[in-house]
Amino acid sequence: MIDLGDRSGLQMDRRLTFHSLNPLAGSQSQAPLPSLLVVAALVLAVTLSLPVSTTSVALATDGPTPGRMVASDTLHVRTVLAIPAVGRGGRVPFIVDPIEEALIRGGWESPSEGDTVVSKAPSTSGIDPAEASTPTVTWKRFSANEDGWIESRELAGGYAVASIDVPEAGIYLLDGAGYRHVYVNGVPRIGDVYHRGFLRIPVELRKGTNELIFKEGWGAIRASLYPSPSPIFLEERDLTLPSVLIGETDATAHAGVVVSNASREWRHDLYVVSRNPNGEEFVSPVGSLPPLRTRKVAVGVVSPFPARSSRVGSSQGSASLDGASPVGSSLDGASTEGASPDGAPPDGASPDGASPSGSFVVDGGSFPDSVVIELELRSPGNPSETLSRLALQLDVRRPEEKHFRSFVSHIDGSVQHYGVTPPPEPVLADSSYGLYLTLHGAGVPARQAHHYRQRPDAFIVSPTNRREFGFDWEDWGRLDALEVLQDIERVFPLNEQRRWLTGHSMGGHGTWNFGAHYPDLFGAIGPSAGWRDFWSYTAQPPEESHELSATQEILSRSANGSRTLLLEDNYRHSAVYILHGDADATVPVEQARFMRERLGRFHPNFAYYEQPGAGHWWGDECMDWPPLMEFLERNPLPESKDVTEIDFTTINPSLSDKCFWIQVEGQQRWMSPSRVEAHRLLAPSDSSSTDPDTIRITLETENVSRLSIEVPSSFHNGRVEILADSQSVRCDFPVAEGSASQSAFGFASGATSPVVGSSKLHLAHDGASWVQTGSSNANEKGPHRSGPFKAAFQNRVLFVVGTGGTPDVNKALLDKALFDAETFYYRGNGAFEVILDLEFDAERESGRNVILYGNANNNGAWYQVLRDCPIRVERDRIVVESADGAIRSFDGPDLACLFTYPRFGDTRSSVGVVAGTGLLGLQTCRQLPYFVSGTGYPDWTVFGSDVLQHGDAGVRAAGFFDATWSVGNDSAYR
Repeated sequence: MIDLGDRSGLQMDRRLTFHSLNPLAGSQSQAPLPSLLVVAALVLAVTLSLPVSTTSVALATDGPTPGRMVASDTLHVRTVLAIPAVGRGGRVPFIVDPIEEALIRGGWESPSEGDTVVSKAPSTSGIDPAEASTPTVTWKRFSANEDGWIESRELAGGYAVASIDVPEAGIYLLDGAGYRHVYVNGVPRIGDVYHRGFLRIPVELRKGTNELIFKEGWGAIRASLYPSPSPIFLEERDLTLPSVLIGETDATAHAGVVVSNASREWRHDLYVVSRNPNGEEFVSPVGSLPPLRTRKVAVGVVSPFPARSSRVGSSQGSASLDGASPVGSSLDGASTEGASPDGAPPDGASPDGASPSGSFVVDGGSFPDSVVIELELRSPGNPSETLSRLALQLDVRRPEEKHFRSFVSHIDGSVQHYGVTPPPEPVLADSSYGLYLTLHGAGVPARQAHHYRQRPDAFIVSPTNRREFGFDWEDWGRLDALEVLQDIERVFPLNEQRRWLTGHSMGGHGTWNFGAHYPDLFGAIGPSAGWRDFWSYTAQPPEESHELSATQEILSRSANGSRTLLLEDNYRHSAVYILHGDADATVPVEQARFMRERLGRFHPNFAYYEQPGAGHWWGDECMDWPPLMEFLERNPLPESKDVTEIDFTTINPSLSDKCFWIQVEGQQRWMSPSRVEAHRLLAPSDSSSTDPDTIRITLETENVSRLSIEVPSSFHNGRVEILADSQSVRCDFPVAEGSASQSAFGFASGATSPVVGSSKLHLAHDGASWVQTGSSNANEKGPHRSGPFKAAFQNRVLFVVGTGGTPDVNKALLDKALFDAETFYYRGNGAFEVILDLEFDAERESGRNVILYGNANNNGAWYQVLRDCPIRVERDRIVVESADGAIRSFDGPDLACLFTYPRFGDTRSSVGVVAGTGLLGLQTCRQLPYFVSGTGYPDWTVFGSDVLQHGDAGVRAAGFFDATWSVGNDSAYR
């Protein structure tokens, strides 16, 4: 059973069972990329999470027609000044970027054609040969084609500056693609780097000249601005349209609808009323909606059809949804026709590949193939007035058909979804079905499950990775898959021993990485066309190629969760089938051959097959490959009681903590591999005895400070003998107890849950020997809560923005928090809520993780949630107090700090801090890529604005808190 936590703090109980069947609705046309750029896009799309690289491009645009702007007056970017890469990026925590540095230091001046920039790029790729011998590059002018696209190899990774003149100040909608982010008169806003076509953001243009600075993506951009149609409106793009499943017992599902606030005022009072064809209504609050921002909200939808069957879900519990939380996406937004950038299966009109029409009959009742739900956006101040209307058309499906289901994410209260290919016959509640979890490739929606043939005794389920590109199945993408496992177990009667994992391309990488972290979840794994890690696939040189400083080592260690080979011994517990085309030009077959060689050194049960002449995508069979599916089916997961040998490695107990009956609860050196080799022997030798006298367990450990051992309760009258690292440990048999359930990536599991039919022995290493101890202290680090910094962004996160600084600092704090929320919405289909510190009520918001934007002087919530923290960020200084009493002070207005720490008075939730000692230090945090997979930040990091010049050499100090959340020996100072 996958248990990801107590959701009792959420509101509006319901179980989501519906989802959109038409991800292509509302897609935007776009000009094709040149062939060279298509190739680049193919490669980059599979690596997926675009690292924030550094280059420059400048834009000049056509100005508007003189006179007052009207709705038809659209501003188009027509010409650019382009410059090649001038910085250094990649999947690193700190990028080198002279343009960003000039922007934050006040040294930025809009360029003219012929101006030069000193380049810090690692190579001269894309630079004219005449300039290759010098470190400077030159701004050049380019023009848009007839479709509005500005395309050039030199644009890849660059900046783009648009100078736009308008006669009257106003709020416009920015509709563009191809860029990673854009500064609109200095305010950072997210861009549509993946060309998905759903992003339309409200921005404010002042009277006269306005400057837009774009950060380029792959070498083709477009951008237009047009006046907003209304101050507040329901956006027709990026919808999550639930499809109604006949026979479900839950009457209410939720659709995801973007609400756009194209005004200068905060709105906290809005709500959406949905109405089905029967006239039944559901009221959904929008929650906090900042000015000039959008928010994707959960809109309750009452099914117009009464439940007619108890075959599916009738005995299951319900999920919960915070009424103020936004929802996920409409199957990750619009998609281009045909194959995706990852060589994905093309999307059809319906999950079955054929568009339903007319009506159909279920259990003697006739049902239409779709229903229309009417939405109205209202305000309590005038409930009779409708601010905006939107009609949603929802498909109606039978549970035996391929469909989509949704669930409420504990990370941020958003609604995520997954595709399901069910058995072709009605599901019987007293049966036990198998589960194939399939992870999609880059650009592929949850529809991947629908490209598998139905199997009579198993479900095929595809999570989303939180977007079509998402997080490469790491970080929050990995959590998404775990949450899907939890939800599907809640909905259907599944046999935990018949659970398998597979995936294609990026999903093949996810299979390697996910399967390595959770070796007791799947009987077998089957990566297809997969790459093992970023360092082998993106041609980024491994860090091990040069000696690391103490701070660099800590930064590097914080990314160990992405280093698949550190966990390769965990594959012993799963059968493995490797599938690859031998002519794959996107993910070279050498990736598969390398893993075949590694497994060949130790693995007793793996298979390997190369399809002759096959490229990256060779039809549905490169996923639904009969020998692969049959191999998975032949290898069930053993029951824990039958496992006698365990070899388990974890990078962090809050990322993955257990393997069958062994759980790692603490580390001696955090985020270094911790390994336990365990052997269990029943005595007397007749292991069939139901009540043996003794259980003998031998343990060999590396980098483990605490662990626990589950012992079946049937042995409560016997003895347990433990030999740990050649030391005999005296153990008194424990009583049955609760246990924190498995967590992932710092995902606190909430309240403890009982361990049915078992008891636990807890062991701790006191520095010299192993001793039996009681349950872990919930106030210490453990599987329920620890770092690193990224782990703070989960558990119904609330962003709290400081207001106690100067006007410039307050504005920068709010801009940063809103940009982070917007970035996570685009990258991760997210719904982080943003409020000001003046509105924060610690008691009302108890149990939630809090991200503080600001320091102890300017954020009024600081001492409410960080009362005993050993790190304190103030105006002009950062203080770090070590466990031995030593106090280090870092002084200056250009310093910044990231850290995570337990929330005061709470044993589960955490606080994340994004703070600067002054405006310059704060703005240094502006483009930190902590939502990019493969990047790592330790528990705490202190750095200066010179990171934009020197990368991680600008880090002043970094470290991991010890088990008691003190600053201990695992810290480094420059």
